[in-house]
Amino acid sequence: MNILLDLFKENNLPITTQKIDLLIDEANQAKRDANLFLPLKKPVKALSVLIVPITIYIIQQLFTSSNVGASNAILLLVYCIFIFVAVYTLIPFIEGIMYGIYDDLIYDLRQLKIFYVKEK
Repeated sequence: MNILLDLFKENNLPITTQKIDLLIDEANQAKRDANLFLPLKKPVKALSVLIVPITIYIIQQLFTSSNVGASNAILLLVYCIFIFVAVYTLIPFIEGIMYGIYDDLIYDLRQLKIFYVKEK
C-alpha cells in the first residue's frame, strides 16, 4: 500500500474515489484478460459431461470381459476419479498463485480508498 501511496505522490495525483474505482476496474479487467483458464472452462465442463459416461461404459465393458478382472476395472475407475478430482481441485490453486498479484493490488486500492480518500 505504501508503494501505491508513493506512486500517487510521485505523479502528483490526488487520491480520489473515482480514480481508485477506475484503477480497481482496470485491475479486474487485466486479471480477466490474463486468465489462461477462462477460455477452457466451458469446453472442459462440456467434455466432463461426456467423459463420465464414456468412462463408466468402458469400465462396464471391462467388467463383462473375461480378460480383465473386476479388481482391475475398479482400480481403473478409482484412477479416473482421482485424476478428475485432482484437475478440478488444482485449477483454483494454480489460479491463486498466477493471479494473486491482481487480488493484492485490488485489496491495496480498496485500503487506500478506505483510509486515504478525503471526502469533500
